Amino acid sequence: MSENTNPNEPKKSPFADFDLLQKLQYMLDHIPQSVFWKNRNSQYVWVNKRCVEDWGVTSPEDLVGYNDLFDLRPWTIDQANAYLKDDQEVMESGKPKLNIIEPQRRSDGAYAWLNTSKVPLFDENGHVIGLMGTYEDITERAHAEIILRRDQRMLETIFNSVPIAIVWKDTMSRFMGCNNLFAQNAGISPREVVGKTDYDMPWGEEHAAEYIADDQEVMQSGQPRLQYIEQLRYADGTSAWIQTNKVPLQDAEGLTTGILVTYQDITNQISISEELRQMRTTAKEERQKLARDLHDAVSQTLWTASIIADILPTLWEHDQAKGRRSLQQLQQLTQGALAELRMLLLELRPSSLIATSFQELLEHLAEATMSRKEIDIEVTVNKQTSLPIDTRLALYRIAQESLNNISRHSKATKARIAVSESATHLIVLIEDNGRGFDLAARGTKRMGLNIMEERAEAIQAEIDISSKSGHGTTIIVRWPLAATRGAK
Repeated sequence: MSENTNPNEPKKSPFADFDLLQKLQYMLDHIPQSVFWKNRNSQYVWVNKRCVEDWGVTSPEDLVGYNDLFDLRPWTIDQANAYLKDDQEVMESGKPKLNIIEPQRRSDGAYAWLNTSKVPLFDENGHVIGLMGTYEDITERAHAEIILRRDQRMLETIFNSVPIAIVWKDTMSRFMGCNNLFAQNAGISPREVVGKTDYDMPWGEEHAAEYIADDQEVMQSGQPRLQYIEQLRYADGTSAWIQTNKVPLQDAEGLTTGILVTYQDITNQISISEELRQMRTTAKEERQKLARDLHDAVSQTLWTASIIADILPTLWEHDQAKGRRSLQQLQQLTQGALAELRMLLLELRPSSLIATSFQELLEHLAEATMSRKEIDIEVTVNKQTSLPIDTRLALYRIAQESLNNISRHSKATKARIAVSESATHLIVLIEDNGRGFDLAARGTKRMGLNIMEERAEAIQAEIDISSKSGHGTTIIVRWPLAATRGAK
């Protein structure tokens, strides 16, 4: 049969062909979306198989002529009214309403999240005669998005809580995002950081070229650069020392897509390190001298202990009483050697002096002194204040010099170190019952006292030394607490 080419003859509707309509029905029943048609009164004209399954009815014919308030509906009245309201808005405006995210109760009682779209249907005169609607169950996707948003909020909380500045850049070293600390250092908001480069930051040309060159080196090599130290200028104009890490960011194919930068302000640590370096430099000779003295003392003690140990078996055979006394002496010598060795280790390792508490330092001093001389030394510490490193070491050195003087010159049998606090000061008291001396005649031979005074002055402390021939010596150091130290 030849094809009809008469342009004036009405074209046959494809829906008049039963086979084609049957195929269309089959396709609509097997797509992953639910499809429905409604008339101008929001009554169902046709639904596909997926709607029937979702809504718990037997066949599409069960819905024809009903709206969303039909008796067997699984959804609530509020949901039904919301659906009808959307229908009327679409048909009255003649405009589609797309991607409506809405909840729906299913026939099994479970709730689902739907992504619904509704499109108006027109007759040949352009009048709205109904609508076609589709929806897709996005429950799993919605749950995944909820979890993703929760994880993103958690990640943001972590990013903004750690005391580390975090920023990430693209391959052109343009900022793509940052945490609050980085934005605070830059003096702008995290959103304003995006799209800028280091040249737009407070550090500007002074450091920008260096930072960007480091970025490019890391991204081109694909190798991270970790824990290196550099300077940074903050938005308020202050400079800081920072410890920086740069790690290349790569996609699934291993191609570099940017760089992650983190840094931590270590200005205080460097300042402390510099102070420690200066303290080590100024104290090096003193430590070496003390170490030599302690070494000599330990060697002498061990040599004496060795002699006693050699003669002890013979002595025991002839006189057990003398043997017991020699054993006691040997025990005292070995305990003294241990005390001296502890002090020697402290002096040879400055980090140990810093790590050891003030009370332990004083107790070690007393123990070492008692091992050399028959002096009973009492140590009491009653304080709450945490001492700065320089203060703790200065007070320790003053106590050390005091005990050295007591053991060498005082001929004392008792001494006391007492640490206490008043409302305004930390007080260190060192006293003995020795023979004392004449302060007025001390002259240059009393350099140890001069050194103690210099140490006290260095930490803004007051030192009072009192002594009288035949009546012992008392040293009192008063270090002002934080509230009063600055006003002094």
